[in-house]
Amino acid sequence: MSSPMQKMESMLSNGQQPSYTDLEEVLAQCLTERSNFESIAIEMGNWLGSLVTAHIEKDAVAIIDILDAIIKTNVKIVPKASKEIH
Repeated sequence: MSSPMQKMESMLSNGQQPSYTDLEEVLAQCLTERSNFESIAIEMGNWLGSLVTAHIEKDAVAIIDILDAIIKTNVKIVPKASKEIH
């Protein structure tokens, strides 16, 4: 199933005029994605703030603990032949 944005792209590339409903669906998708990106940015800012505070306090153990928490929460190891981290 295609997203509202993909549907809009298809319509426009075929020279079709989108309806107001189509525009509303694309706007809703954009607002949802914006909210998701804002959440990610806030989380990254919190992690960075914690790391900077630990660095200023010269607390190496806290830095390691914070990095471990970031990795545990956000890093997914996907086995590949090339041994890449995803």
